[in-house]
Amino acid sequence: VGHPTGARHLRYIIEDALLEVMYELPSIEGAARCVVDRESILGDKFPTLIDGDGQLLDSDLDRNLLSA
Repeated sequence: VGHPTGARHLRYIIEDALLEVMYELPSIEGAARCVVDRESILGDKFPTLIDGDGQLLDSDLDRNLLSA
């Protein structure tokens, strides 16, 4: 990665990973949690969306955002 470490850099990494999802998440019906993992930080996949019952949400949003 080659970036400095620290709280400010961690904030940058998380904001970068969530940039697209933070605008779309409020309009996704049923989404209760957004899980950011290694693959979503590296840009390989969209963060995992989970509903209030703990079930994964199947959304085309991840494919649309990753292909953009």
